Parts: sequence; structure tokens; C-alpha cells
Amino acid sequence: MKKGEPGFRISSSVSAYDEAMDALSSLITKKCRADKMVVDHRYELMFDYVKILELEEPISKMKIIHVAGTKGKGSRCVYTEAILRNCGFHTGPFTSPHLIDVRERFRLNGKNAVIYSNAVFILLPCFTCFQNICSRVDVAIMEVGLGGRIDATNMVQTPIVCGITPLGYDHTKVLGNILGAIAGEKAGIFKKGVPAFTVSQPEEAMEVLNKKALIRKLPNWMTHHHVKHHVALQDRSPGNRILRSDYGAHSPESMEVCANWFSIANKEDNSLKESSQV
Repeated sequence: MKKGEPGFRISSSVSAYDEAMDALSSLITKKCRADKMVVDHRYELMFDYVKILELEEPISKMKIIHVAGTKGKGSRCVYTEAILRNCGFHTGPFTSPHLIDVRERFRLNGKNAVIYSNAVFILLPCFTCFQNICSRVDVAIMEVGLGGRIDATNMVQTPIVCGITPLGYDHTKVLGNILGAIAGEKAGIFKKGVPAFTVSQPEEAMEVLNKKALIRKLPNWMTHHHVKHHVALQDRSPGNRILRSDYGAHSPESMEVCANWFSIANKEDNSLKESSQV
């Protein structure tokens, strides 16, 4: 049956998804994301929304791993979730931005969340989803969106552990144009008495992180030398690889690594084609 013919009905799942996406799109404004006043306002509103939705107690009882940084925080959230899930834990990761589908931002046990019809979206992260997630996961892994100190995810006051990935220059209009200032914003996710970890950082950034850790009296504050790595969104099938500039594009280092990978992968594809033609 074709669209327009009598009796034609759009799949309920498709219409529900479209309705939810329309609701999300309606919230997009022309305000600059880098406008500090906009960021501060959104952060303050998150506490009000959580109270209205009566989520303060459920969220406080959740075991949450909170991750901030400039490069690789999304990757590390994905790795952490996969490790915990394969160890038998029920997981609920939140990462942003999404790569292809907005449903990637919320997942349960490795599967994208379902967006229901008439869902109310105030901001992403959408803590209304927590009403369902709270009782279904053993651990939640949350990626900071921008900075850390005044990011919406930082309304979580009782994480079980925090992590800082490699730091660099990103969102300088909001976070500052020196590494020390950026590190201070990222360290804003530190909570008194909550263990925290970081990879090896530039000296200027490491000095600030150490000071923040001391002020917050972090137990087991640890740093690890770690090889920096970046992830490019890719289609692994030979001859059909795609380099996406919208993921990690704010980091020159990330783009350089992605471009090198793309070049090597294409050379390998060409070699395979040539060998198959011999």
C-alpha cells in the first residue's frame, strides 16, 4: 500500500520518532552555544528541572562515572561501558554529541534508547529518561558536554568516580584560552571525597588539576601516563570508508590523526584492489 492510498498508515514507531525529533528541533535557538550567559543559565536550570521531576533522590542513589576532558572522553566512556557490560553489569551510558542518531546519546546495556511519542525534552541530557533508567542500571557512565564546572551533567553531586582525559584547547570562548583555565573548568566535576583519575597532562594543566584535587580532598587521586589516541567514525568495509569532520573537529590533533588513518586505509584498499586484479 502506497502513501496517499485509502487505509495507508505511517508506522507508529516512525511517527513517534518523528514527533520526538520535531520536539527536540523546536528547542534549538539562535543563541550562540559559546555564550557564557547561556551556559550558566542552562546549568542553573538543570537543578530546577531535577526538583520538578522529583529525581533528586533517584539520581543521588545511582552509581555514576563522570568523565570530562578535551580529547577521547567519548571513547573512554564507550570502552568503560563495554567492559562493565561484559563483566555482567547493567549499564546506562550517556554520551554527546551523537554521531548519527540522537538515540545514541542514551543507551541501555549497549542498545540505543527508544524515544517515545509525546516525550518532553527540556535539555539534553534529558533527565526524564532517568525515571526509567534509575531502576534498570547498576552503573551509569556520563560524558561531559562542554567543560565540566557548569556543564549540565555536573548537576550530579554524588558520582562514584571522576575521570579526566587528555586536555587541550577547546571551546576557548567559554573555558578560557590558556590550559590552566581550561583545566580548572574540567576539574569542576571533582567532588569532595570522590576518587578521581587523570591521564598524563601538560605541566600547566597538571598543576591546576593537582591544586583542585587537593582543595577537594580527593582520595586516591591518581595520574597515569597514557598514550593519546583518537577515534574516527568509520565504515570498516574496504572501499567504503568515511572521514567525518563533525566529530572531534575542534581538536587539530584529532583531525590530524583521523586524516592519517584515512590516508593509510585508502592506500590499503587500493593495494587490495590491485592485487585482486593480478
